[in-house]
Amino acid sequence: MEKKRIYTYNSPWVIYGLSWSSRVNRPFRLAIGSFLEDYTNRVDVIQLNEETDQFEVVCGFEHPYPPTKCMWIPDKNSNRPDLLATTGDYLRLWEVGSNQRSIKLKSLLTNVIYTTSITLTTIISNNNNNNNNNNNNNNNNNNNNNNNNNNNNNNNNNNNNNNNNNNNNNNNNNNNNNNNNNNNNNNNNNNNNSINFNNNHNENNPSLLATSSIDTTCTIWNIETGQAKTQLIAHDKEVFDIAFARGTDLFASVGADGSLRMFDLRNLEHSTIIYETPSFVPLLRLCWNKQDPNYLATIQQDSPKVIILDIRVPSVPAAELVFHKSAVNGISWAPHSSCHICTVSDDKQALIWDLSSMPKPIEDPLLTYNALAEINQLSWSSSQPDWIAIAFSSHLQILKV
Repeated sequence: MEKKRIYTYNSPWVIYGLSWSSRVNRPFRLAIGSFLEDYTNRVDVIQLNEETDQFEVVCGFEHPYPPTKCMWIPDKNSNRPDLLATTGDYLRLWEVGSNQRSIKLKSLLTNVIYTTSITLTTIISNNNNNNNNNNNNNNNNNNNNNNNNNNNNNNNNNNNNNNNNNNNNNNNNNNNNNNNNNNNNNNNNNNNNSINFNNNHNENNPSLLATSSIDTTCTIWNIETGQAKTQLIAHDKEVFDIAFARGTDLFASVGADGSLRMFDLRNLEHSTIIYETPSFVPLLRLCWNKQDPNYLATIQQDSPKVIILDIRVPSVPAAELVFHKSAVNGISWAPHSSCHICTVSDDKQALIWDLSSMPKPIEDPLLTYNALAEINQLSWSSSQPDWIAIAFSSHLQILKV
């Protein structure tokens, strides 16, 4: 019997977290996370029953706060433990049982700060604001331990006091830290459980996982040892997203300072600002091209536009995709093609674009799908590249493209 082209799962709660398993032997398995305005949230693992053509919940767990991201370990051939990572107040790793009907917490990793921080020298290429940005970055780098964002004298004084008393008061000041986020979010030594916005596995070395945090840092974890391999002050403000390029060394991040920065694990003393938004509008998401690591995509806060960047030509977009009528919420490159990308938006549309004509302007999408509500998440299956999953309201749909 021929498969349908659209399958729908209706959840009892609004779906935000979404990840498609990469395992070949679990072709229609996804993880979905709730968005509830309560402390107790939930993550369910659902599997398409190909006999009944219905999704079934095979296992799940309660999760403190809404998970900001769910992500399966990239393990197509099932050579590693069957792990799912979630971020929120902490990075958590969950392991699916061999019977696929149970899942348990394997490890909880806190955003531990090293006693020695990494100083970044930022390189900005082809930018009209080179002088100003370099001066600002130098000032920020020289004051990483006191205050990554030197906004005013009061913040500096508060952060200095906090740093001087770090060893004695790290635990006792948790309540004060929570009540004074404006002063302390940028003081990395004061907050060991800062909110983690996003996580991303290294596909070539799945033992490496990166997280981005509200405290301006990015952390590279070794999930086999449960230890932080590297942590660095990556941005001047909150870091909203992080992603590895194809390979083991390059990764990039975006944040509230409006910049997209690229790092190399072999030389973390330097970073490169690939792009900065006009007026420093926050960048919320980024996604590397799965086939050509010279290209990546990013989106601005409350913007209907998708920005395509070529890291060989920093600062100037290689293309801008302008078709959505409302804010774009998700982007995903095709896992099997270097010139196709999917975007989803508050305008209820999922669009697939063909970028093969670049550098000519890309005016219209290749395919359009209209959902019943604003689409807030997107996942393109790496093991079955002709299937895309989208989440809107309390509904999940997988679409054959």
